[in-house]
Formats: sequence, structure tokens, C-alpha cells
Amino acid sequence: MGFAIARSEDGVVNATDLGLELGIAQPRVRNQLVVFEKAGLLERMPKSSDVKQWFLRRKSPFWNVCLVLYEDWGG
Repeated sequence: MGFAIARSEDGVVNATDLGLELGIAQPRVRNQLVVFEKAGLLERMPKSSDVKQWFLRRKSPFWNVCLVLYEDWGG
């Protein structure tokens, strides 16, 4: 999941879209997004008229590590 967040062009993600992209149940994705938020890797964005909860990727070397590991492991 870190790879999918890292490659997001604008750095804005939500559990529903990531779940569909990765084939992972939305509640599992949401739980992981909350963990990333608590770790300071994502920032919860203010709610809009959209029912999805959006998160903004914060700058961190962690995201580059996700990209490198994905490539090294044959992604």
C-alpha cells in the first residue's frame, strides 16, 4: 500500500480508491491510512461534500523507500 500512496501524483489518497486499485477491502485500507496518519506520514484533509475521507501524503523518506522496495521485489 505504501507504494500506491508514494506513486500518487498529487499525494492525495482515500481508502475507497486505494482499495479498488489494490484489491484490498476498504476497511483494511482505511485502518492502514489511519496508522500512517498517526505516524505523521499522512495528514487528514478537511471533509468536503465528498463522502470519502481524503489524506495528504507528507514529505518523508519513507515513501521513497516504498518505491525502491517495490522495484527491488519485482513490482
